[in-house]
Amino acid sequence: MSVVKTSQPSPLPQGIPDFIATLMRSISTARLYAKGHDLMKKQSGLLFAKLEEAMAEREFLFLGCAMDSLFLDGAFYKAEDAQIQKFLRFFHLLGISHVLLNKGVSEQELESFVELLAGARQSQGAEVSRALPRENITHAKVGLLDYSIFSTVQTVATGLAKDSGEEAIWQQLILQPAAAGTFKLSNEKIRQLTHLSQDIEQLKSLLVQMDKDMAEKQKGISIAQRGALLGNFIQNLGHTLEGVSGEERVQFARHVGAVLDSLEPDLKTQILCTAIPESGDSQERGVIYEIFQALPEPRLMGLLVDALKEDGSRSTCFNNLFSRAQTRYQDPGLLLALIHQEKEKKIQKGDTADLKHWQHLEQLLTRHQEIEELNREYHKEVEALATSIQMNAPMVEEEERAHLLETLSPESLKAAKVQLIIDLLDRPVASADTSLLPSLLENTGEALTHFLAQGDFVTAGRLLRDIYLRLADHPEQGDIRKIINTLLTGEHIRDLLENLMGGCKTYGPQETSVLDAICHLYPEKAGSYLLDVLIDIKDEHGPQAKWLFTALAALGPRLSWLLNRRLQGAPEKALPSLLALAARTQDSRLSTAVEALLDHPELSVRLEVITALGQLKAERSIPHLAEILFQRSWLKTKKVKSLQEAAARALAQIGNPEAREALQKAAKEGSSDLRKLCQELI
Repeated sequence: MSVVKTSQPSPLPQGIPDFIATLMRSISTARLYAKGHDLMKKQSGLLFAKLEEAMAEREFLFLGCAMDSLFLDGAFYKAEDAQIQKFLRFFHLLGISHVLLNKGVSEQELESFVELLAGARQSQGAEVSRALPRENITHAKVGLLDYSIFSTVQTVATGLAKDSGEEAIWQQLILQPAAAGTFKLSNEKIRQLTHLSQDIEQLKSLLVQMDKDMAEKQKGISIAQRGALLGNFIQNLGHTLEGVSGEERVQFARHVGAVLDSLEPDLKTQILCTAIPESGDSQERGVIYEIFQALPEPRLMGLLVDALKEDGSRSTCFNNLFSRAQTRYQDPGLLLALIHQEKEKKIQKGDTADLKHWQHLEQLLTRHQEIEELNREYHKEVEALATSIQMNAPMVEEEERAHLLETLSPESLKAAKVQLIIDLLDRPVASADTSLLPSLLENTGEALTHFLAQGDFVTAGRLLRDIYLRLADHPEQGDIRKIINTLLTGEHIRDLLENLMGGCKTYGPQETSVLDAICHLYPEKAGSYLLDVLIDIKDEHGPQAKWLFTALAALGPRLSWLLNRRLQGAPEKALPSLLALAARTQDSRLSTAVEALLDHPELSVRLEVITALGQLKAERSIPHLAEILFQRSWLKTKKVKSLQEAAARALAQIGNPEAREALQKAAKEGSSDLRKLCQELI
C-alpha cells in the first residue's frame, strides 16, 4: 500500500467514494428488507463488487472517521461529498471511530456486517463490535475510539515527523490497528525504526512523549484510548522488523516490556489488553503477544482481575486479556488452577479486598469450560447422527429423536424460557425498557421455585449463576438485583445451598462456581445460612471450612452487617469462628462489636479478640489495648504475659502514631520480655 502525504488531497482514491455510497445505501436497504430478500441480495452483491474495486491492490481497507474528514492511507480527506458526510455522521452516532475490512471478507460476511450496522442505534458501537464474532464475521472490525482523537494524532504525528514530510507514516503507525497488516516503508525509514527499536532509552522517551502529547492535546482523553493508540504503535513498530533476525525481535520485545514497566500500571494494562489478540493459529506473533507470553503468572492473573474489576466482563480490555490467557494456556483447567492458586495466596496474606472479583473470574472460566464441553458433545451427537444416516442404522436416529422430544418437555421448556430471559438481560434492548423487567423476572422466579420444588437444584443453581454473570456489570444492575432478591425466600436459598454443598467433595472452583454466584445474588440470605454452617462445622481445617471462610469474606459490607448482629450475644462455641471471620474482613466497622468481647471470662476468647482488633486496625480500641499492655500485677502470670504480648502485636498492626507511642513507652517501662518484644515490633 502506498503512503500518501498528510494533506487534504482531492479527489479520494478511485473506488472509495462509490464503495462508501453503496455501503450507506445497503444499510438503508437492510433497514427496510429482511436478509434473503431479493433486493437485499442484489444490494449485497453490488456492495461486494464495489469493495473489490475499492480494495484494488490493498490487503485491507482502513477507513477512519475523523470529525469532518476521512482518514485513509495515512492521509485526511475533507468530507466534501454528501455520501462521505453521511458516512461520518452515521459512524459518529454509533460511537465507531473506524472500519477495517480485510481482503478475505466474503459477500456473506459483508451482508451480515451491514445487517448489524442497520440494526444498531445511537452509541451502540460496542454492541456491534461484540456481535462480530458471534455472527462469524472475522474479516471486518470496528474501532471504538473518540473520533476527536484523530486531530490529536495528527498533531502528535506532525511533531514526531519534525518537518520531514513523514506525518502520514507516523499517523499510520499510531492509528492503524496492527491486525490490519503491514504497509510499505522505504528502506531508510525501516533502518530508522529498527534503530529506534534497539535503543531502549530512545524508545522509552518516544512513548512517554507521545502519551504526554496526547494527554495535553486532548483534555479528558481516557487511559483506555491512550493505551489503544500506544498499543497500535508498538505492534506496528514490531511489524516493521519482520526482516530482522529472530533474536533482534525477541530483544525488541524485552525492550518494550522494560519500557512498559516504567509506565503507570493502569496505562501498561491498557496497552497489553487493548491490542487485538492474534488468532490462535496465527504464525505472525506481534510484540504484545511476546510480552504477554513472558509475563510472570502472578502478574498475568492480577492483570485479568484488574481488567475485570475496572472495565467489566463485557469490556474489550478484559476480553482481549482473557483470549490471550486462553491462548497461552491451551488447557482451561490449568488456567483455572492458576487463578485459584493466586486467589488462595491473596487470602493467606489477608488481602480480601478483591475476593469477589477473583471468584467472578473463576466463574467466567468455569462457565466457558462448560460451554466448550457442551459444544463438543453436540458435535459428537451430530457426527453420530450423520454416520447412522449413512449406515442406515436407526438406533442413533431413535436416540436423537428421543433427545429432541426431551427438549420439548415442560421442564426443558421452562429452563429454555429462563435462559432466553437471561440472554435478553445481556442485550441493550432489555435495559432500555425497564417496565418489562418485573414481568420478565417474575416468570424467572416462578420457574426457579418450580425447579426447587421438584428437587432440581442443579438447574436452579446454574440459572442463578448465569443471571449473576449477566448482572456483574449491567447498567441496570441495582434495580434488577432488588427484583431478583424478592424471587426466592431465605428458606429457598438455605435448601438450595444445603443440597448443592452436599454434592461437593473438594470444594474446588468448578464445584463452588454456582455456590459463589448464589451467595453474591443473595448475600444476606446466603450469609445467614453459611454462618450457621460455619459455627456448627466439625472439621475446622477441612475444604468445606476453607470455602466457607472465603465465601463469607467475599460478601464484603453485607457480611459486616451480619457479623455485627451475630457477635452480640453469640454463644461461646461460635466466637472463635466469628472472630476469625471478622478479622479476615479487615472491616474496621466491626471493631465496636469485637471490642465489646475484651472482658470475656475465657482467656482464649480474649486473645482472639485482641488479635482480631489488630487485624481490623481498630484505632478506637487503642486505649483499651494500651491498658492491657501496661496492666500492673504483683504476679506476672502466663495469662497476663500472653495478653500483653497479644496487645503489643495488635498495636503494631494498627501502626498509627498513637499505637507506636504506646509501644515506645512499653519498650522503656515494661518487663524485660515485653521491652524486648516492643523494641522488635517498633
